[in-house]
Amino acid sequence: MTAAATADGFVIALPYGPNTDWLKNVLASGSATIVADGATHEVDRPEVVPTSAVATAFSSADQRAHRMFKVGQCLHVQRAGTPT
Repeated sequence: MTAAATADGFVIALPYGPNTDWLKNVLASGSATIVADGATHEVDRPEVVPTSAVATAFSSADQRAHRMFKVGQCLHVQRAGTPT
């Protein structure tokens, strides 16, 4: 799984859908820690969103894979402390 950076946080594709234990844990706690490109980021405000709403955050190769495998949802999280 790869976390793709957005202007306010990250998106993570959910190829196994929204019923995975790790996702349930993030949604229940309301926060998580992401390590991306060697940096650690505290994130919060997790929200499951349609892949189509955040597709441009992913590389073209990732977008093709999402279409091929019918990945319909992503997790969007915001960097902790980012204004809403």
